Amino acid sequence: WAQVMADVTGRPIHQLADPPNGNVLGMGYLLLRHLGLLTVEQLPGLARVARVFEPRGEFVPRYDRAFTHFLAAEQALRPVFRGLNPRT
Repeated sequence: WAQVMADVTGRPIHQLADPPNGNVLGMGYLLLRHLGLLTVEQLPGLARVARVFEPRGEFVPRYDRAFTHFLAAEQALRPVFRGLNPRT
C-alpha cells in the first residue's frame, strides 16, 4: 500500500519502523509541539523510518485515469450516500 500511495500522490512515503504505534507516536508529537517542547523542524529526526517508497512516474497516467472514474462514481453515488446517512 505504501508504494501505491507514493505512486498516487507523487510523494515519497516513509514507512515507519513501528507502524502499529504510528498513531500514538503522532499524537505524542502533536502534544509536545502544542506544549512548546518540540518544533516542527525536530520531527523528521524522531521517527525511525524502515523504508522509503519513491513514486514511480510510469504509473501516473494510469492513476490519473482511475481518479477521473473515481470522481464520476462519487458524484453518481451521492444520493445513495445521503440516503444511507440522513442528517437528523
